[in-house]
Amino acid sequence: VCLTICLWGVAIAGAVTAVYLIWSAPIIGLFTDIPAVATTAARFFPWLAAIPLVAVGGFMLDGIFLGAGRTGPMLYIMLIAVLLVYIPVWYITRPLGNHGLWLAFVVFMGSRTLMMGAAFAWISRRGWTRHSAAP
Repeated sequence: VCLTICLWGVAIAGAVTAVYLIWSAPIIGLFTDIPAVATTAARFFPWLAAIPLVAVGGFMLDGIFLGAGRTGPMLYIMLIAVLLVYIPVWYITRPLGNHGLWLAFVVFMGSRTLMMGAAFAWISRRGWTRHSAAP
């Protein structure tokens, strides 16, 4: 079941990414009719298109953690990802301008996915229940 869900998630994320890349101009057109804004948006749109593929694992794991009532690890992972990944990457890539900001966000989402996966594996080995049922 888990493999099937993961495959569906990646397939849907890939389809969304493809739609973003193929129909970027009409999508941007839904948000603005100002040529300068549309041109700027088009320059950064590939970053937006990458997010579904990079973040799908983290979003799927969010559902597992929420469903299991284990939101504490999610909080700490988000804090670690922001403080130790997003902010440093953004700071280092500031000379790239908006591309650096998007790069930092994509790296942040990827790191969050990896950390959520590691937490999932760790909690799965220890057990998902907080308290053992003692007789």
